Amino acid sequence: MTKLFNFNTLNIDLQKDTKSLTITLNRKESQNAINFEMIFELEQILSWACERIEINSIVLTSDLEILSSGFEYHEFLNTPEHKIQQSLLKFQKIIYSMFMLPQTIIVDLKKGASGAACELAIGADLRFAHINSTIHFNHLEMGFIPSCGGIGFLSSIIQKSTAKNWILCGTTIKMNELLQSGFIYKSYSDHENLIADQLNQICQQSQVARMQAKRSMLEPILNDLNHTLEFEKNFAFGTMFDPDWKKSLQAKINGEKPEFISTKAFKEVLKFQRNLVVKEA
Repeated sequence: MTKLFNFNTLNIDLQKDTKSLTITLNRKESQNAINFEMIFELEQILSWACERIEINSIVLTSDLEILSSGFEYHEFLNTPEHKIQQSLLKFQKIIYSMFMLPQTIIVDLKKGASGAACELAIGADLRFAHINSTIHFNHLEMGFIPSCGGIGFLSSIIQKSTAKNWILCGTTIKMNELLQSGFIYKSYSDHENLIADQLNQICQQSQVARMQAKRSMLEPILNDLNHTLEFEKNFAFGTMFDPDWKKSLQAKINGEKPEFISTKAFKEVLKFQRNLVVKEA
């Protein structure tokens, strides 16, 4: 492998024999939590790859047992809301761009992923995971709603009813259900190397035919993907008026159970925000 770039949160390798690019999440000290710097570096490497059509495939993986624990929520508590929103929009567009890239995108979820890491995997063309892998859309527990494709993009690649169940139930999703839903393409055991086999298979394909096939299969869901870019942020940013997310994050840090705001109290918060906007106008 040839090492490329000098990132802090990602390791980048190019495998010449299969013409594949491997992106390895590299924040072991925090379970590969996705921070603002990682979002920036993901944007950089995928923008670079977009122009390199000679690369057949991109693999997103991890050196840990899991892919990632989701967002680095500690950062959120010390960051102005408008900057958080900018980062969420950027992350959503990164996932959107994965659908558009000319390469075949593979994500290895290893033995698990949570929150934003699950959303990142949605942008892949092929998703692999260990046979004992589980994923968890835990956004609601944190006082957030999925804002980077976990509603709109997810509903475009699996049945809408299944996506709804996963988000609203908030329970851990096991391998049997992941395979049945089509979210995971194949699972592997400790001694199997299915991804290496898949990279070799992709290398045998016509580059033009492969790129055209990917673009053709994008067409039936393209309107849904574009619509997601608009509606998800409206609901997600509206939820941030609710102080629940700050309470929840702080409680998680302290090992406590969060006390969420009542819907009646939230109505008063929204009323105050509307009056504030009117006065500023």
